[in-house]
Amino acid sequence: MGIILRVGQGYASQVDGRPFPQASLADHPSERWMAVQVLPSLLFGPAAEELFFRATLLVAVYGVLRETISLRLSSVASIIVSTIAFALLHVSYASLAPADVLQMVVLGSAFSVIVILTGRIWPALIAHVTYNGGYIVLASIGTLLA
Repeated sequence: MGIILRVGQGYASQVDGRPFPQASLADHPSERWMAVQVLPSLLFGPAAEELFFRATLLVAVYGVLRETISLRLSSVASIIVSTIAFALLHVSYASLAPADVLQMVVLGSAFSVIVILTGRIWPALIAHVTYNGGYIVLASIGTLLA
């Protein structure tokens, strides 16, 4: 799922003529790149985001609403709330183009749907790590080719 989302993001961003992304090593010597950029974006970020947005927020909204409205509507409402919060977090710390905001909405929705359908956080966390890992691989290749 993470790979499909990364390929879809590339297609939506029309990256088919642009070079690979590159890791910013100017601020971080290459030996520190793993600790400064890879671990946070590959493990810590997805874990914290999935635990908050899906395991806590999504489940809490779903739990409150399922008692008052149908299961289907509570699922949709909890997905919307979790997705908006996820997108707002990313918009709050980075200046994102409209296509990137849409990307965050698609990602947040996909990860939320995974949790709703499986009842588990692990598949969403694995998809999120895989998605971010796709960028790390592309940035590593781009840096080596530069």
